[in-house]
Amino acid sequence: MPLQGSGQISISDINAELGLSNSNSSLRTLSADAGFSTPDAMSEFYDYSSSPPEVNEYFWDFVEDQNGTRYLANFPSISHTDNFSFSMWVRPSWTATDINVVLFDFVQDTSNRFFLIYDYGLNRFVWRYRSAGANFDRQWNLTGANSAATGLGTNWSAINRGLRNGFDFVHLAGSYDASQTNASNAYKIYWNGVEMPVQAVANSNAKNDFIKESLYIDVNGTNSTADRDAEFDNIAFWKGRVLSAADITALYNNGTPATAAFVNQENSLDFEATFEEGIPEDTTGNWQLEYAGGNPEPY
Repeated sequence: MPLQGSGQISISDINAELGLSNSNSSLRTLSADAGFSTPDAMSEFYDYSSSPPEVNEYFWDFVEDQNGTRYLANFPSISHTDNFSFSMWVRPSWTATDINVVLFDFVQDTSNRFFLIYDYGLNRFVWRYRSAGANFDRQWNLTGANSAATGLGTNWSAINRGLRNGFDFVHLAGSYDASQTNASNAYKIYWNGVEMPVQAVANSNAKNDFIKESLYIDVNGTNSTADRDAEFDNIAFWKGRVLSAADITALYNNGTPATAAFVNQENSLDFEATFEEGIPEDTTGNWQLEYAGGNPEPY
């Protein structure tokens, strides 16, 4: 149970919350145990709980034909020279049919967008920077050479979820190095912390700036349709940062959805939604929720 949010807190109260028996512990020792840094103050323990904040109780359940979820950028200033990374947990509930699933989509218009799509017909991920109608992308088949990561022998769907955690969620993460002029070198995607190393195809056309003013989850941002039956949790984006393999391993967190803060990955965090408060708000404050389809559901 969290400590009180105001008033007097004793050393013994903090010891009890931390599960310690030594009532003679110093404030510095207790602060270090709780992950706080100097200078120490009793007030930093207001509302403190030793229960790990990353153990989520809820995920977001998108129902088909509810138009996904969309956000408006408070400061839409991402340029083609900015690095980018993402992390999210996804549980496919779409049926085994020929459909496309737009996992995220940063949009200005149809000719200018930055998005990740699962193309069911091709059975591959397509991560694309499209500007002035030209594509800079890399694509990965989910089967064949990448089966060691995905565990899939056929299309990704509700009846073929591949390697996943105990709640049937897959952790997807990736990095985009904007300095690369060859798309094969610019993009990396990881499934449950394991890189999908073999590409199907890449396109390396020129990149241009555009205003990424809207962000869409589980929906095609150019027409706000084609959303799919799926569940999402811990969606996060980093602007100006290329996550390393070790960073992504930390975010995978041995199969438990975690906040970026809990696994020490807050640096350059531009967006994060965990759904614990009942609506998929961006906790960083950089993106304003415009519309939220779907509902929070308990694990």
